[in-house]
Amino acid sequence: MTTKVLRMTALAALLLALCAVGIVGILSYRDSQQLLAAVRTTLDARQIITLNESILSQMLNAETGQRGFLLTGNVNYLQPYERSILDVPPRIEQLKAISAGRADLRETVSELQRLVDQKFDELRKTIDLQRTVGTTAAIATVRTDVGKSVMDGIRKVSAQIEDVETARWTAGWQLLTAGCLSAGGARGARQP
Repeated sequence: MTTKVLRMTALAALLLALCAVGIVGILSYRDSQQLLAAVRTTLDARQIITLNESILSQMLNAETGQRGFLLTGNVNYLQPYERSILDVPPRIEQLKAISAGRADLRETVSELQRLVDQKFDELRKTIDLQRTVGTTAAIATVRTDVGKSVMDGIRKVSAQIEDVETARWTAGWQLLTAGCLSAGGARGARQP
């Protein structure tokens, strides 16, 4: 072979190697972007689930505090209610901020906020009745089941959020584990 042919062969091999490196780089970048998106999805879903569970728990605590006060007249029972009044609104604001870019969740969070506001109004009303009129009037208001109906609505909306976000978390986690396995060379081992 002549020197010219050897140079052309070497140049072609070099170009082929550079193309292979470029293709690997592009594929690696694409895979890393997909993994980052899966991480964001998983983290957002987990944060939404945590906030949702916290809001539901705080609402149950508020209701428990109201009941204790209505039954005993002892203001110490109002501590969980008073703590919930302070803790729930910022959590709902966090939930709204996280869900701002998602129309499906934004509507559900708005419904949750409406129900939470309604429940706090009902709790406040019965507590005020206990303080100003007495136990009989407060218990009569509880017996209308308006508060129970609102709390059932909160549970229902909370369960919807939980279901949607658990599915998102699971999908994100599956993408992450699949990406980690393929990065480790296990992709081919899993395929039939």
